[in-house]
Amino acid sequence: MKESKPDSILESYTPVDSSGRPISANGTINVVCGAEEHLGKVRITGSSTPVAPDYIQVCLYAGGFPSNPNSEYLDYFYIDNNGGGKGPTNKQTDRTWGSGYYVAASCKDQNGNWKYICKAGPT
Repeated sequence: MKESKPDSILESYTPVDSSGRPISANGTINVVCGAEEHLGKVRITGSSTPVAPDYIQVCLYAGGFPSNPNSEYLDYFYIDNNGGGKGPTNKQTDRTWGSGYYVAASCKDQNGNWKYICKAGPT
């Protein structure tokens, strides 16, 4: 007998609990961010699991982390996971390498607010 395959993953999904009770699960994504010296300048780096949120922002800050990750940054880039994690993994800045720099990766939560997911520093 030939096995038939569903047209989509939704067709193959069978709920475990059909009683309407709340259910939950945990998962893990891996996000790495940092800063390094390259040719006397600061290079910010970041990478993530390819199934992480579509866009993770990696920012460079001076003197500490602001309360809003999407503010007061000196430079930034996005890790683009729409391409299966093939987006940029670093950005050369025009900032002279030295002490007092901080780097963080952040993304928007379900309410559209930026949240830190990885912090590194100070240099």
